[in-house]
Amino acid sequence: MDRNRFRVLDKLYRTRPAALEGLGSVGRRIIADTHNWLGKEAYAGGDWREARRRFTASVLTVPWQREAPMLLGLSLVRGGARAWTSGSGNGRR
Repeated sequence: MDRNRFRVLDKLYRTRPAALEGLGSVGRRIIADTHNWLGKEAYAGGDWREARRRFTASVLTVPWQREAPMLLGLSLVRGGARAWTSGSGNGRR
C-alpha cells in the first residue's frame, strides 16, 4: 500500500507541483518523504543512480533531515565504487 501511495504522490508532484507547493512546509515534507521512500527502495535494489536522484531531490526539498543526507552519501560511495571498479582502468584515480 505504501508503494502505491508514494507512486501517486510522485506522479502528482510531477504533473501538478503547484498543488503540493500550495501546502507550504507540509507539502515539502510530504514530497521529501516520498523521495526518501522511493530512494530507499532503489538503494535496496542496487539502483544507485535512482537512489542518488531521489535522495538529492529530498535534500533539496527539505535540507534539514536526519537520514537523507547520510543515505545520499552512501549511494554516492556505493555507486561511485561500482563505476570505478567496473571501468577499463584507464581513467583517473
